[in-house]
Amino acid sequence: MSEEQKPSPEEYGAFVKGLELTRVRMVRSQVEAPYPISDASTVSIELERDTQFLVHEEISSFEALSRFDLTFDEEGADEPVGTISVTYSFLYEGDMIDEEVGLDPYFEIFADVSLPVNVWPFVREFVHNASSRVDWPKLDLPLVKPGLEGDPQ
Repeated sequence: MSEEQKPSPEEYGAFVKGLELTRVRMVRSQVEAPYPISDASTVSIELERDTQFLVHEEISSFEALSRFDLTFDEEGADEPVGTISVTYSFLYEGDMIDEEVGLDPYFEIFADVSLPVNVWPFVREFVHNASSRVDWPKLDLPLVKPGLEGDPQ
């Protein structure tokens, strides 16, 4: 398969089926809450996400570094009431991890479809706990549903 060619659903399915998640770790986090929030229903959340992949051929694995930056705005406030940024590393081992195969087309799909299902529960839990630690109402992020319009991923 050439670098530009996307894998077929069958090829992608075989790729994902051969993966094992072997390690999850938080790499970085930052919470800023300069303003209190009294009512979670008045808060809107802006989400930005970035993913990088690092291939470790020597151990037939790749690492997905997934960063989430959330900005919290409250009705009537002139500026954001706070931000939360968190980056997780997910290490996957698999038998198709070979730089010569051309993994970029697989990673492009993986970043949008499979990875959010794995990483989003960690992000939700972190935001939920961090919001209570800064004396905000507990903020529950919605579930992730890859492939649907309006998905928070």
